[in-house]
Amino acid sequence: MMPFTIGTTSYIIPEPNDNLIANVRFLVGKVKRIQLLFFGKDYLAELMSADIIERLTEIRAASRMEYSVHLPIDYDLMNERTDVSRAADHIAHIVDVMKVVGVNDFILHVDRSENFKYPEVALTEANRRRIEAVLDAVDAAVDPKHVFIENVGFDLTYFAAAIAKRGHPICMDLGHLYRFGHSMDAFVDTFGSAIQEVHLHGIIDGKDHRAFPGDGAVDAARVMGFLRAYRGSVIIEVFNEIDLNDTLMYLNNPQLPDQCSSVKKNSRT
Repeated sequence: MMPFTIGTTSYIIPEPNDNLIANVRFLVGKVKRIQLLFFGKDYLAELMSADIIERLTEIRAASRMEYSVHLPIDYDLMNERTDVSRAADHIAHIVDVMKVVGVNDFILHVDRSENFKYPEVALTEANRRRIEAVLDAVDAAVDPKHVFIENVGFDLTYFAAAIAKRGHPICMDLGHLYRFGHSMDAFVDTFGSAIQEVHLHGIIDGKDHRAFPGDGAVDAARVMGFLRAYRGSVIIEVFNEIDLNDTLMYLNNPQLPDQCSSVKKNSRT
C-alpha cells in the first residue's frame, strides 16, 4: 500500500463538453486527489463559475475527493516588467473563490512565461532579489503556507533561502528535475520536509508529462526509494488515461519487468 495520497490532473479524458466536471467525475474512485488545472489567467471565468463551484462542492461531499489548484502558468512573475501586486491580487481572488470547495493547496510557478514559452531564468543576484519581491507581494495577499512553490526549468535550490524564510511549502516536480538535469538528491537535501507535494511523470523521447517511469531518463529506483518514505501528496501529472493507468500500475508493482517498454509503446505523443 502506498504511504502517500495519490492524485492526478483534471485533464485525463478529452471530453469536449463540460470538461472539468466530466474529468472530476471520471476520476472519483480512481484517485484521492485532483489537481484542478487553471493554466491560463485569462481563461478562468468558466472554471470558477458558480455552477462549476457548486458541482465541485457536491462531488467532494459525496466522494471525499480532495482538490488542489495549479495556478496559472502565464503570470510571467520573473519578468521585471510584470506588476507582481496585480498578479498577487489575481492569485488571492482564486484562493478566495476556491475556499468554498475546500481547496487549501495552490501550486505556483515563479518563472518567465511569454505566450506559454519559457525564457531562461538566470541564477543571479538580480533574480534572487526579484524572487524575493515576487514572494513578498504574494505573501501580502495570501497566507504563504497555502502557496506551494514548484521547481520549473531553473535550479530552484539557488533561491532556497528566500523561499524557506517565508514558510512556503515546496512542490517537487520530479519530471522537471530530470528533464532539466537538476539533482534530485540536492533538491531533497535542500528543501527536506518542506516538500509537501510531488509531481510524478516520466520522460519519453525527451518529452515529459508521460507515464512514469518512462524510457529511463528518470531514475525510477531513486524516485521509488524517496516515495516509500514520503507521506505527502503525489500528483501523477499526465494528461491521458493510458499514461495515468500505466503509472498507477507501476506504483502498485514497481518490479514489473516490462513496464518501461510497455509505457513507451502505449503512451501517446
